[in-house]
Amino acid sequence: MAACKPGGTFLTKRLSYTVSKNEMLMIELERRYNEVMWQKEPIQTIDSNWFPSSLVKSRLSIPAGELNGTGFYSIIEKTSERKPGQHKRHFGTVAVLIRECPDSMYGEDCKQWCPDCQYGGACHPKTGKCVCPPGRRGNLCEHACIDDTSRCVWSSIKSSRPSVNLTQICLPFPYGCSCAPGYSGSKCDKACNQKSWGVDCRYTCKHCKDEKCDSVTGECEDLEMTLPCAKYSLGLPRLRRKPEVKSIGETVADVHFSYWKEKDDDGEKPPNSKLEYTVIVWEIYPGTKHDKRGNTSPAFSKKTSTASVTATGLTPGTEYEAEVLVQMSIGDDTCVEDGSWRGGRIQHTKFQTECPERVPQPKYITASNVTNSSFIVSWEVWSPTLTKDRDRLERVQARATKLIHLSGGLDTRMDFRLWDCSH
Repeated sequence: MAACKPGGTFLTKRLSYTVSKNEMLMIELERRYNEVMWQKEPIQTIDSNWFPSSLVKSRLSIPAGELNGTGFYSIIEKTSERKPGQHKRHFGTVAVLIRECPDSMYGEDCKQWCPDCQYGGACHPKTGKCVCPPGRRGNLCEHACIDDTSRCVWSSIKSSRPSVNLTQICLPFPYGCSCAPGYSGSKCDKACNQKSWGVDCRYTCKHCKDEKCDSVTGECEDLEMTLPCAKYSLGLPRLRRKPEVKSIGETVADVHFSYWKEKDDDGEKPPNSKLEYTVIVWEIYPGTKHDKRGNTSPAFSKKTSTASVTATGLTPGTEYEAEVLVQMSIGDDTCVEDGSWRGGRIQHTKFQTECPERVPQPKYITASNVTNSSFIVSWEVWSPTLTKDRDRLERVQARATKLIHLSGGLDTRMDFRLWDCSH
């Protein structure tokens, strides 16, 4: 249950969250706050055991090392006027389920790779079987529940009540709880719009030509409106294992992967189709969407027919995320699953480039638009590493201006560091 107190202000956008071992928990709140405090239930005393945390775009991030196992976690605003828990009606409480294995792994020793449980299904950490969300069935949750009442809990729920508005459905570990298909919100009272569908309205209708679909099943209004690349029940080919990143330098890194193989990987490959691969590297920043991706365009992208690519033009001392997309060509159609429209899982590997021996220093530091509460600081950097190509130089220039907020009337000294390097 997402809110335990009537009128509670700290409502989460989802009823429960499932994370894997060593994975950061990201909780989205329905309202914006600057700072909150949280702790796991049961609360021992009002004054103790609360952890302060800043929010980024209504998103609360809790590092894996601070989580205290599966259970209920309470959230309250951090203020100087009152102590946490003084007004219990302000509490928000959310269920958190923690898998015993790292992400995408299962088994007694957590060394086996999970299948891609589609449409929000959860891989059981012991058996590797998919626990499907309401409205889906099949070994990989690939089938919609329409008339099959014998194998689908959702069908019996739907047939027993006139409306599924305000309906919350909880399923076995590690799935947790969600709204009925077609609804979202902390109270499951918000119907999906024409361009979204499924539990909590998590999925878009991009597989339909007009981007409109049934809010429960995701089916297009007309079968002829279904895009050619969306006609495969198991989805498009995608790799089950994460890519390996080796030989990491200041501006380069080698990305290795294994070719797609039926049964060992996810999706399906029709006869007479051909596969190619695209290696993509994204620069990531703390607190941004999709666990820190900060740019709409990748730092590196290259199509390849080999299982190893050297990513070039990277910035020293910077955190990145590497992924490999499988591109399928059949007839006149070219299809690729990027994880955005069918819920297909795309594996990522994070890495950080090495720091240079000599870090370039910022020059020509200036302050402008100075007020009692803020000013704009600008600077320039000249480095041969950064000027190998024009695109890299333009990216650095775009990040060379920053708005600084201050407490009124204080003298301020700014320390600059170009990269996250210790020297």
